[in-house]
Amino acid sequence: AVLYADYELYDVRALVQMAGRTGRTAQNPEGRALFLAAKASKAMKEAVDWVRAQNNLAWEQGLLD
Repeated sequence: AVLYADYELYDVRALVQMAGRTGRTAQNPEGRALFLAAKASKAMKEAVDWVRAQNNLAWEQGLLD
């Protein structure tokens, strides 16, 4: 989880980087990233959209189970 994900210092790249740290172990290969904040920031929305788009692309290319 990313606490205070709406903090202005966290840009899209930082949030995507933190989200990308989830699911990197054999015990938990899927993972789930949570952005915790008082309100959803523009950077948070863009990060979620980017990750979803990349996951969809990987799915279409047969890279995901």
